[in-house]
Amino acid sequence: MARFRTRLALFGSAAALTAGALAPAQLVGAQPAAAANYDWVALGDSYTAGVIPAAGDTFEVPRDGCERTDRSYPQVIDRDLGGLFDLTNVSCGAATIEDITFNAQYPIGRRVPGFSEDPDYPFPPAPPQSEAVGPGTDVITVGAGGNTLGFADILITCLQLGQGSGGQDTRARTPWPPTSPAG
Repeated sequence: MARFRTRLALFGSAAALTAGALAPAQLVGAQPAAAANYDWVALGDSYTAGVIPAAGDTFEVPRDGCERTDRSYPQVIDRDLGGLFDLTNVSCGAATIEDITFNAQYPIGRRVPGFSEDPDYPFPPAPPQSEAVGPGTDVITVGAGGNTLGFADILITCLQLGQGSGGQDTRARTPWPPTSPAG
């Protein structure tokens, strides 16, 4: 009886996998009934905006200081699936959860105090990102949390702790490979 149950489970799994593999293949080849445009609003912080130079070129014209780039994930999806979505990308570097939901944000642009100054700084405040969501919005993506958590402050603190200690301060690093308590 156990052998029968095992075979039944394997057969059921194989059938489900086959059905799952065939369904997307049919959808890919199918033409949409109409140009089904969905209104998509992308909300988020620098990770969503693609602020780092490796994420492409800034495309804001005129610049608003949010530093959205052409290879951030919302822009890549819009480029690849542009016929399906009407994208409104209001993500912004240095945004916190409060900036996304309630507060106006003062974008910093490429300004990194102590390292580089942005010639266009200061930028006017950007409204809370949630204001871009309306009754006709079909898709909302949100990527945020690092700035609310204080990721930049944590990173700077780790750099400062390690800088003056000759690499001996273990509060900002974990030894690798980890040592076992036995020795």
